[in-house]
Amino acid sequence: MQYLMWDEEQESQERVVKLFRETLGYNYLGNRINRVGSHNIDVALSHSFLNFDVS
Repeated sequence: MQYLMWDEEQESQERVVKLFRETLGYNYLGNRINRVGSHNIDVALSHSFLNFDVS
């Protein structure tokens, strides 16, 4: 079995996810790359965490 560069990248990403989940207490939403309308920022989700003052 050939070891690909992607394998190293995947391992790095998994370590980062583990850091954010276990050490920093973040919720992981999963890999959203195949989600229809996938963007870097989920605006609807982010609004629930932001406080807007539009006065």
